[in-house]
Amino acid sequence: MATNDLCDSVKNLNVTDSSETSIKEKPKAAYDKAALKERWKILGNEPEQNILSMIRKACMNTFARNDFMKTLQTIKASFVQRDYEGIFTEATNLEVYAAAYVPGRALCYYEIFTRPQLLKFLMKRSQLYCVGSGSGSELAAIAAAMTRVPAERQKVKLVMQDIGDYESVLASFENTIREKWSITEEQLECTYEKGDTGTGRFDHIYVCHE
Repeated sequence: MATNDLCDSVKNLNVTDSSETSIKEKPKAAYDKAALKERWKILGNEPEQNILSMIRKACMNTFARNDFMKTLQTIKASFVQRDYEGIFTEATNLEVYAAAYVPGRALCYYEIFTRPQLLKFLMKRSQLYCVGSGSGSELAAIAAAMTRVPAERQKVKLVMQDIGDYESVLASFENTIREKWSITEEQLECTYEKGDTGTGRFDHIYVCHE
């Protein structure tokens, strides 16, 4: 090869850094990381305490009832006697039952719903049917868990069912949740159905997704 031809060949060479070609571009996140970081602050580093604070605010009027302790003792006595219908069909008991028993149950459900295999359902269009959920434990836990994942495609329909007249109890929880945790009706749609499904006193949760 002539000297001039060799020089021309060298000039036409494209020199690239092999280390650059080996670096793969990272896929872009399918959600707004900054928005998720801000949303994570809703419950902060002490989510359990934040959940309890929400419940306390939602049940503030119930805790202030003069007959709160008396009604709670009646409920406890009915549990001993296994008189579940006496507890859950008596309207005056329901608010007190929710205020007393929802806190512990909500924390347990929160731990369950923040597990990866269930948390993924709260990131997209899903429907949850919760049997025996009138007192609001599942509502509080699911709403809290929703604040730990991106909101972009979040569209959860929560159908709650129970034997008692829990409408006012659930309304108080829902209003407080939307106020404190900034969850919109588009992100979480709540429905309550009163009736006995014959499943006994045990709670059941069914999850469907599109």
